[in-house]
Amino acid sequence: KYMWNLDKNRYKDDKFHIITSAKVTLNFSKHVFLVSQFGLDYDNTNYTTEESVTRILPTTAGGSFGYIRENNSVQNYQSLLNYTNDFKDGNLHLNIYGGGVYVQRSSSSIGVGTIGGLRFPGWYSLNNQAGTVDNNNFRQGRSFSRGSDVMYSALASATLSWKSELIFEAQASQDWNSTLPPSDN
Repeated sequence: KYMWNLDKNRYKDDKFHIITSAKVTLNFSKHVFLVSQFGLDYDNTNYTTEESVTRILPTTAGGSFGYIRENNSVQNYQSLLNYTNDFKDGNLHLNIYGGGVYVQRSSSSIGVGTIGGLRFPGWYSLNNQAGTVDNNNFRQGRSFSRGSDVMYSALASATLSWKSELIFEAQASQDWNSTLPPSDN
């Protein structure tokens, strides 16, 4: 069986994946600056399944063909206004930032596959399907899904340090459409 799968059956994943980002910093003064960035994570994957016919006499049996295309993307936008300064001859350091984050995730998938095996060996096509699609088996050979969600966040942070030995830090954030229950957002 192992050698049959190795020699006769094909399971192929073709993937295009790109991760990009851009960042810009605007200096308003020696102590105040804005950092904005954009990121995109996109992938498109095609899954192809070709399983060989297992018997041709007295009747053809087994075999299948399937194809699924899946697209996923994550877009991330972030902008933070920063203030940083030293006091008391450089012994006291203050760093504050605040801003917003926008994240959009989307996914879609569409798939088709043969039902009831293949009629002829070696021909991997939906046109070679031995079975017939009906209401009882429609979901076995066809699939579709899509979804997306958006998250908005506001965040702020402040750090005060004395000689880099004693550090006080405070942070706050508010997410909308979080994975946490609404009462914990």
